[in-house]
Amino acid sequence: MKTASEMTYTVSGGALNSTQLNSVVCQQLMFIRTYLDVDSTSKGLVNGDGKTSRAAGDCAEDQTITEEVILFEANAYALASHFLWGLWSIIQSHISTIRFAYLVCTSFCCRFILLVLTILAVV
Repeated sequence: MKTASEMTYTVSGGALNSTQLNSVVCQQLMFIRTYLDVDSTSKGLVNGDGKTSRAAGDCAEDQTITEEVILFEANAYALASHFLWGLWSIIQSHISTIRFAYLVCTSFCCRFILLVLTILAVV
């Protein structure tokens, strides 16, 4: 299993099929679980036997809800970020004197936005 620092997120130019999309969502959830485990370890919520001690009322269902909320929020922020970068690149393509493929950047942002919207529909 990869550690949180080893996990990366890449976007391919093609459309994802349902198996690939589920794989992306599973990778994101694995990253979130790893992050939450490391966070609980750093806060001293791990017993001496290496098992996480949960606070009262914190059950597996609460953990799943927390993971889904974090996944939704992370994808929503990614969506907003890529929308703003796409908007920036459209503006720059008209006003900048620097020769750069700003519209290619916009195209990438639009593909990523469509990917995130698809992921949000799955979650």
